[in-house]
Amino acid sequence: MIKEGEGLLRNSLWTGNPMEKKAITVSWDKCCKPVQEGGLGIRKLGDLNLAMLTKLAWQIMTGNSSFSKVHEKQVPN
Repeated sequence: MIKEGEGLLRNSLWTGNPMEKKAITVSWDKCCKPVQEGGLGIRKLGDLNLAMLTKLAWQIMTGNSSFSKVHEKQVPN
């Protein structure tokens, strides 16, 4: 899904239409570099997914919600 989503982003960046493909002269990795390094500052969906999953895991491990308390009892120390 991430690969397909990034494909749609690439297509819409170059053509304005996510379903229309076009020959691209700039690599996606270069587009995803920060602006200070010559890129467009676009974030890769895989990196965003990993960051959100890590944040969710941290909230589960340190939170006070009922889900966190149940999870805490199941994880051995």
